[in-house]
This record gives sequence, C-alpha cells and structure tokens, in this order.
Amino acid sequence: MVLRKISKSPAAQRPPKIRRKGLARGSNLKRKFKPGRWVLIILILLFGGKYLWKTISTGETFNLNPENITLEGNYAVSNNEVVSLLDDIYGENILRIELKKISEKILGISRVMDVKVRRKYPDGLSIKIIERMPCGYAMLSGIRNTVNACGEVYPGTEGPSIEFKVLEPEKIVKLSKILNDIKKAMPDIYSEISAVDMNYRNEVIIYEDDYYIRFPPAVELDPEILKNNLFLTRRIHEDKLKEGEKLSYIDLRFIEYSGNGVRGAAIVK
Repeated sequence: MVLRKISKSPAAQRPPKIRRKGLARGSNLKRKFKPGRWVLIILILLFGGKYLWKTISTGETFNLNPENITLEGNYAVSNNEVVSLLDDIYGENILRIELKKISEKILGISRVMDVKVRRKYPDGLSIKIIERMPCGYAMLSGIRNTVNACGEVYPGTEGPSIEFKVLEPEKIVKLSKILNDIKKAMPDIYSEISAVDMNYRNEVIIYEDDYYIRFPPAVELDPEILKNNLFLTRRIHEDKLKEGEKLSYIDLRFIEYSGNGVRGAAIVK
C-alpha cells in the first residue's frame, strides 16, 4: 500500500474555482453593454416620453372644468367676474394653458393688486387674489359704496370710515390718490380724517373730527406740498387748542412755499 504525502502549501489548500455557466473564460461585463444598446434605450425613452406627453396633453382627463376652479382672497371682486374672464379656455387641457395670460386678464380688474394662478390636477385651477385696500366710502343713491386706492367705486361696506363727499368719478380718483399720499407720509393724520371733498375749482377739503382743512388745487400734484400743509395745520391746531380756541376750519389756499420754508399766513377761523 502506497501512502501519498498531502501537501500543506497554500496553493493546495485553496478551494477549487467554480466557473459560472454561460461566462466564457476571460469574459468582461462591459462587453454586455455595447454603445448601440444605450442609443436604443435612449431613443425608446425619448419617443416613449413624447408619446406619453402627447397622450396626456390631448386627452380629456386634464381638460379644464369650470366647476373645479377655486378662488381665494376675493371680496370686492365677485366669483362670476373672474370666471367670466376664463370663458375662452374652458375645455382646454390645463397642461397647455398659459398661467401668465390668465394672471394678466385678472390683473385687468383695477380692484386686484396681485394674483397667483396654479394648476389643480387633474382638471382645475387654483386662483389666489390680493385686492387693493379700500380707502373710504361714497354714498350713491343712499347706498354706501366702497372706494379703493384706485378710486374705483363698488358695492360694499368694508374699509375705513372716510366719506368721499363727491360723486364725479374723476374727482374720486384724485382724492383717493391724495389719501394714499397722506397715509404714506403721515399715517397719524390719516387715521383722524373723517371725510374728503373737492369743489368745482379742484380745491381739496379734508375733514377731521373738529374742523376741516382747505387746500389749494396744486396739492393734488405734489405729495411733498401736501405733507408740509398737513404738518402746518397740525401745528396751528395744537397752538390754538393751547390758547383755548376751537377752530372751525383752516384755509391754506394762500400759503406759499420757497426754498426757506413757509411764507405767508393761513386764514384761521
């Protein structure tokens, strides 16, 4: 009986290599992914995506449904007023609708200061409106109507309790601009105004609780003159109260301004 000596070398102790079925000796995985196959995959994704987009954008699933249009933030602007602007896009696919054009249409309403339009899938729109702040009211045929910062008059009772004592649209527009200038320059005085008026000479009259101020016509053209006039009337009013006198009105039509400040005198009664 012949005994063979078992080698204890590292090479002898290695497990036998198992060759995987289907892989030839010296094969490389990179050979499986040839450039031609990548081109084919890209073309399939490109044309497949284009076909999918065409199917979605032309299908009826995403056609705009008027009942799925939601409005938010509109108070002076009615729902019907906004929805009527969208008549020409009903039934169109919302993926093809230009939201910028819708925003421009809604911004055409002077009571609207800003608007945000978003798609609401699958077939609706979400419209958020920011309206211009009302600055007073006007009594028309015994009914109180709101006046906004653009001078537009519309039914409603919201807003500051400043009465516009005029009915002519062009005068309401001018007075609303003046009030806006006062609000920016001197908010403390703005909060005390109870009414505004403009006579046939375009002279502006601003009423406060205890008296009223009569301004020259030029006040509507220069906010800085308006600010100076208001500051002057406040000082006159405070001085007269210290003297124990109560004012009926202050007339500033004859006040003049130069580089050195105020020149002339206000007629006070």
